[in-house]
Amino acid sequence: MIVTACLAWYAESPETLQRCARSLGGLCDLLVATGGRWEGFPEVAGDDPEAQAAALEQGCYEAGIFSSISWTRAPFASQVEKRAELMRTAAIGSDWLVVIDAEEYVVHADTGTVTALLEETSADVAQLTGIRVPLTASSARRPWRRIYRAATGVTVRHAHNGYVTADGRWLYGNPAHVPLEPVLDLTPHILLAHDIASRSEERRAARKAYLIDRRDRDTERWPRLVA
Repeated sequence: MIVTACLAWYAESPETLQRCARSLGGLCDLLVATGGRWEGFPEVAGDDPEAQAAALEQGCYEAGIFSSISWTRAPFASQVEKRAELMRTAAIGSDWLVVIDAEEYVVHADTGTVTALLEETSADVAQLTGIRVPLTASSARRPWRRIYRAATGVTVRHAHNGYVTADGRWLYGNPAHVPLEPVLDLTPHILLAHDIASRSEERRAARKAYLIDRRDRDTERWPRLVA
């Protein structure tokens, strides 16, 4: 069974990317990473994709996993298009796809149990436990649907967190708008940390500007698909 991590990144610090890749050891066999911004997301001064790609490769080396890393300076048409391309590429030769963001890292994974459960399940999506760090009074552990069966032809639609199979079944998305498929619960076995403070001020400012642009242009909007 081949488990592939899927990472979309842009203008992240090499240290953050190396930490992310290094944390995948034991859980994943391969990291497929796609770098570059998309339309509406401002360019970040000093962005160095060569150094970032090298950090990812080093992290994969330390984790003992393979890597396939690409990046482009030409912007993607949208964040949705970028992530859809990433999923198509990562699915080749893979059994399961683990979506992880650059500022995230695996804290703990019971890899033997995870492998056994993924091999046995009939579900096409699995959830893990996510937590935001640094820890605050409002921090809480939550189930995140981040693991998808590659054979479903899973892609990204409507929004960057909308994961749908080739035959139209929603593995993850806004449940107020789409019906979600049954999920395999791996929350006791995988803990993923989301380090909200690890990005630079410039990168955080660019994200804020993009969210405003996204609102103004009414993009990444969930249509009313459920009556």
